[in-house]
Amino acid sequence: MDSEIVCIANFVAKPNQAQTLQAALEALVAPTRAEAGCLRYQLCRSQDDTHAFTMVEAFADEEALAFHRDQPYLDDFKTKVEAMVDAVSVQVYTVIL
Repeated sequence: MDSEIVCIANFVAKPNQAQTLQAALEALVAPTRAEAGCLRYQLCRSQDDTHAFTMVEAFADEEALAFHRDQPYLDDFKTKVEAMVDAVSVQVYTVIL
């Protein structure tokens, strides 16, 4: 049985880059939500730190996540994001309940 996959991606913008990073993250939302295996793709901003963003992602299975990771708009984002962030972390989870 295929298991749902959840990804939590955290980004901390460099000084004066929060708006630029937010716009770049927002640009990922519509095309990702249109992917067949995307169950959830939400952009969140920290209430405590306006430079901190979290993308909460859920995919139907590993295949859907692999498809997402292969998209050209994600590759484009990855090349641009380094100039905007001080830190990035991504955790991937398998839903068990």
